[in-house]
Amino acid sequence: PPRVLQEWRRIDEGINGVRPEQVTSAGWAYPGHVRPFVNIDMSHNLYALPQRVVATESVMFLKDVMQEIKGHVQSLLPHSLHREMDQWYMGTLETVQELRCFVYHVIAALVINWDVLVVQPVEKVNYDLSSLADSRSPWVGQLLEQVRNFNQSLLSLPAGTLTNEVQQMLLEYVVIAATESIVEGMSRVKKCS
Repeated sequence: PPRVLQEWRRIDEGINGVRPEQVTSAGWAYPGHVRPFVNIDMSHNLYALPQRVVATESVMFLKDVMQEIKGHVQSLLPHSLHREMDQWYMGTLETVQELRCFVYHVIAALVINWDVLVVQPVEKVNYDLSSLADSRSPWVGQLLEQVRNFNQSLLSLPAGTLTNEVQQMLLEYVVIAATESIVEGMSRVKKCS
């Protein structure tokens, strides 16, 4: 999302005049460092879903704490810094929810090979009215099976890994990804009558 990228650039410009290059030499993991034992590219671990959830929900928790203490922090600051603090809250903390949505949308895009499962089969169906079948296309059953498998994978994660809210968000993003894939497949159809 544009606001996430804009906020990343703002943070990238440095905090309190410290450039990211200087911070890196001090041993900080910058930017986007992932520990070597966390493999975010493997489908068997749901693309590191548990680790991504912990990271994302931790940031959400910090956002909530920062919102709670805003009044107290503002009371400690000189009035001349209130505007700057409000801008920080608006820019940084409001972006956290967008970041959360982005992370879960990425997971939904990765967990199923949408191009092979949906886009290509939808594109190849003959949409001539005289030849349309009375039954559903095979890709529909395959799609439903993949969504069921993903849901089962979520349910098989250790207890406490996902809240009901996060599980619901992930399933919603899978539905969005499926819908986008169907539309993409339909847009590639050469002839329809």
